[in-house]
Amino acid sequence: MDIDKSYLCTNNCYDTNTPNNIVVHQTGNPNKGADAKAHAQSLKNKNISGMSWHFVVDDKECYQCLPANKGAFHVGVNYAVDYSAQ
Repeated sequence: MDIDKSYLCTNNCYDTNTPNNIVVHQTGNPNKGADAKAHAQSLKNKNISGMSWHFVVDDKECYQCLPANKGAFHVGVNYAVDYSAQ
């Protein structure tokens, strides 16, 4: 399967990321038309706030939404925050 990078953006992300693992999330979106392209398009068009992801895949297509060197706010968590100082 080819990776479509036409929906690549830098929305809802932070600057530093050195990936060495893959996290897979199920969107849980049963709505008709809620495919990989729709989710990629929503992030690129800024219809999604407070969360982001690198790739979205369905049974037909794969879209890269963020560059791998950018950190994503998976399920709305900002991992760029340094909680150790609190």
